[in-house]
Amino acid sequence: MRVSRLLCLVAVFYAVFPLLRPSSAVAKNCGGAVECACGDRVVEDAALFKDIGPCKGDGLRLQAGNLDCQGFRILGLDNRKDYDGIRVDSPLGSAIRNCRISGFYDGVYFDGYAGSSMAQSESIGNFIGIRTGDGASGIQISENYVHLNRGQGIHIGGGSHQVEVLRNILGDNGEEGIFIIEAIGTKIHGNTISRARDTAILLKHARNSTVTNNAIEERSIYIRGLSFGNVFEGNVLKRGRFTFEGIREDGLWSFPHHNTVTGGKVLRASRCFEFSGAHDNIITQVETDGCTPSVERELGGRLPSGNIIVLLGDEAPPLPQPPSPIGGS
Repeated sequence: MRVSRLLCLVAVFYAVFPLLRPSSAVAKNCGGAVECACGDRVVEDAALFKDIGPCKGDGLRLQAGNLDCQGFRILGLDNRKDYDGIRVDSPLGSAIRNCRISGFYDGVYFDGYAGSSMAQSESIGNFIGIRTGDGASGIQISENYVHLNRGQGIHIGGGSHQVEVLRNILGDNGEEGIFIIEAIGTKIHGNTISRARDTAILLKHARNSTVTNNAIEERSIYIRGLSFGNVFEGNVLKRGRFTFEGIREDGLWSFPHHNTVTGGKVLRASRCFEFSGAHDNIITQVETDGCTPSVERELGGRLPSGNIIVLLGDEAPPLPQPPSPIGGS
């Protein structure tokens, strides 16, 4: 009788204070014949057959195998804590397909491993849509819809190598559409980017990137800090421009240099190219429709120098003459 009475009191207590109810869900391994739920670890090929969430913490951790959500959703509680809709930490590489992720800090976070991919999925209403972590390599992000995230649409993190961002549609993200920081060899190709609050594509301290055949509406491409060896080819910017700009960090200035822009278009913009302290960048055969070709500004005590602009239809300037041999006339 006393036990029954005690159980009744416990039930009443949790009915009055439901947030204090102990969770019956314990994270488990899932995949194969085991259905996945919030917080689970995917350890072999898995498919979803219903929506997951809203999850109080992480959605899923993809540790092995591939995940096909089959169009179902992984939902968070729309908070700003550091929870991931899908956290990919698969040492052997895993693929995400047909997922719809919303309500997390990172919709999808690729940890510092190699060879994973995400395709034909949606990341909407997170803080960052898709993010690669330090040291991630060989990641491919293709044909996704990345929209209405409060921060960046796609973030390529420091130390990432050879990440490919291909044919995605990005719109109305709260900061940059695509942000690349201290990454090497990033490939940004064939994306459509519109109405990012800040810039469409921002490279900061990035090197040896290729940014090709992207269609950009109402925003610009920014190249900042110690960014060099980056190639921009065939991009079409409407109501946007290319800006090369130095930045100061820890009391030291750094400037973009030896980047090239070839072909493509800059349309309906007041200015085509801006250089703030940047030097030795080359722009050739870009089509424009009446913008001011170049604006140069001193920054951090450095005047822009050595930047060459040849717009489509311009006569190419003569090439610099090689120096005379030592001892020559």
